[in-house]
Amino acid sequence: MKPIQEFLTELSKLDIRLWLDGDRLRCNAPKQALTPDLQAEITARKAEAIQFLKQVNSATSSTPETIKPVPRDQNLPLSFAQQGLWFIDQLEGGTTAYNQLFAIKLQGSVKIDVLERALTEIVRRHEILRTTFKTINGQAFQAIASEPNFTLLTETLQWQELQQFAVAQSQYPFNLAVGPLLRVTLVKLAPEEEEYVLLFVIHHAIADAWSSTIIIRELAALYEAFSLGKPSPLPELPIQYADFADWQHQKLQQSFPEQLRYWEQKLSDTPPVLQLPSDRPRLAVQTFQGAVITLE
Repeated sequence: MKPIQEFLTELSKLDIRLWLDGDRLRCNAPKQALTPDLQAEITARKAEAIQFLKQVNSATSSTPETIKPVPRDQNLPLSFAQQGLWFIDQLEGGTTAYNQLFAIKLQGSVKIDVLERALTEIVRRHEILRTTFKTINGQAFQAIASEPNFTLLTETLQWQELQQFAVAQSQYPFNLAVGPLLRVTLVKLAPEEEEYVLLFVIHHAIADAWSSTIIIRELAALYEAFSLGKPSPLPELPIQYADFADWQHQKLQQSFPEQLRYWEQKLSDTPPVLQLPSDRPRLAVQTFQGAVITLE
């Protein structure tokens, strides 16, 4: 049997996340990834996983650090991940390679005004969803809109038209300097009476795949509350992504030059673009076109 750390790493590569909630082991995974065999192995190794995660948590919390809010009346730095995406956007000129697409299927009567209000509240409470990127003297900073500028788009389509529409939406580029960097469309599926798909397109500079689970969870809570005439049940967030980005820069301010020198030396002899022999010539311009191969 492979070591528990190796097993958890393999699960992570399948986007299967295990974490501790007190003394309980929690799991979040794509439906198709969590096979019966993996479910059985996770169950069999539950105690081992809990013990390992407790050890990891103990080691990482030995010197706890608190991320504190920073003033918003200053230039807010991009996180290192955002810097990379901003650089690629400047280089490629509005590439759509980092547009993320996910959807929620809704059945039943949908109150469109309540749905739009719930989505607007999510944009309000998460600064990152109303963030764009301003450039000052060649350096990018986060620009956070004071109010959510959100409109829920609506469409009526046949089911067979949905995939083509979704792909087209994902291939429409965002302007990182202008925004918004989030598009949400409620698609009514004709001729069905009460069947919808809520389609999200978000630039990777303001969200990742894990963000979709947060959005879905908060949308469910807000829609239910607003439908009943109740206020938002969600507490205000103590920190925002901009606070994390500032903390990240402060934390690595001393060690970053040393790490940079190390990798510059390590990669100094790196060869140019690897020219592997292939059955067709390399394109002059990268297209990001790919394919999906499914196997069991």
